Amino acid sequence: MQTQRIAWLAALGALCLGAGCEGAEGGEKAAVVTPDCVADKDCSAQLPNLGSCLQAACVAGSCVAQDLADGTVCAEAACGATGYVAASQCAAGVCVAPAAVACTAPVCQVASCLAKSGCSTAFATDGTACDADGSACTPSDACLAGACAAGAAKTCDDGNVCTQDGCDGKTGDCTAVAAQAGSCDDGNACTVGDACQGGGCVGAAVDCGDADPCTADSCDKGAGCGHAAIAGCGASANPCLQADGSATKCDDGNACTTDGCNVKQGCQHKANSDPCDDSDACTVGDACAGTVCAGGKAASCADGNPCTDDSCAPKTGCQNKANTAGCDDGDLCTKPDACANGGCVGGALLVCDDGNPCTVDACNPKAGDCTAKPSAGGGACDDGDPCTGDGACTGGGCAKGAATPCDDGKVCTLDGCDAKLGCVHSPVQGCNDCDGKPNCTGALMPSFALNDQNSASPSHNTAVEPLAWKNKPILMISVHGY
Repeated sequence: MQTQRIAWLAALGALCLGAGCEGAEGGEKAAVVTPDCVADKDCSAQLPNLGSCLQAACVAGSCVAQDLADGTVCAEAACGATGYVAASQCAAGVCVAPAAVACTAPVCQVASCLAKSGCSTAFATDGTACDADGSACTPSDACLAGACAAGAAKTCDDGNVCTQDGCDGKTGDCTAVAAQAGSCDDGNACTVGDACQGGGCVGAAVDCGDADPCTADSCDKGAGCGHAAIAGCGASANPCLQADGSATKCDDGNACTTDGCNVKQGCQHKANSDPCDDSDACTVGDACAGTVCAGGKAASCADGNPCTDDSCAPKTGCQNKANTAGCDDGDLCTKPDACANGGCVGGALLVCDDGNPCTVDACNPKAGDCTAKPSAGGGACDDGDPCTGDGACTGGGCAKGAATPCDDGKVCTLDGCDAKLGCVHSPVQGCNDCDGKPNCTGALMPSFALNDQNSASPSHNTAVEPLAWKNKPILMISVHGY
């Protein structure tokens, strides 16, 4: 131990060794060289503002800047202008930040960035416009519970029964293709057998002759055929004429009969097969049969949505009322799913946490199971060893940190580290390092007094106190004459 102290004093320039240190009476006093530092803490003020990846250290009495260990976290994770940036790490004394990860989200979801956990997504506001089917003919597509739901198809009807109406999915414009066949009504009571031709309704001229020589036959586009009585021409013998000579009215008010008058039999009502309305909104394609309007096939009210109860009311038609039945939102990480306001809403999100701070836990929406991937940005962790500092996440595990410094600054203790107890300081038996007190604290130099041997000195043959530097004694050997 004494040999170590002498070597340390020689390094500091405070101890003069060898024959050159002795001289004649009145010889020179040994030079005392003051070191820049003794411990790392003495260098903090001398080397300020070193940055996050350098530290001040005392090496052989001089203050130097040392690199922190590569992988040491030097800046917390953050959300930058271009996305999520994981925690920065030291590399060769420089704080290096990883590349930013852009935060994106699928349709009807909104991306966001959280400094501690990275990119995240949330449902877009219900009703936000989107495109569910790639067709411009469903302009009311909108977001619902984080998914894009198709809206109602655009209604295209030009009012012409002689065209087939449709919609162009690319432009959203209504289209009309001429129908080459099919019954229609040209709105002219003076035509019969109206049929579609070239996109228009064409009919043949009606024959208004009633074979009655006592009537003047004519046709009006709005009223149809007219038979004006010829005054004085056998009016009393014609059942199709009133006593005043006006035509007999034969309309029975039934859309399923074609009304007319025969000079021999009077009014006639023949059954037809014209389209009609049975006053039931739950049938389509109604048509006359045997003078009665028969309902066509039942109207389809199914909207393909499991979150609505589909029905039909004869007066109002299809009804699609929202229910609260169970459903599947397509994400196995949410349970239980249930219908709300006509849409399927996911239940509580499955919590995935394996208790390992060095993994990023998530849930697979297709399989419904938890996954754990190594965290990309490293990060500090506890390796469970009291003899090392905080570790760093690597490959999903916690790598050991730097060794814990256990030097208590005492000369008379042996310093070490126990895997269970941490730092331990065992006293050195028989060690005496200050004023004869065993194992005293704080002393780095042997403490004993020097006798002044100069008879001319006021303190001749008297013990003098040792010099000290920073409250620690410095041994100084006096040469004759001092």
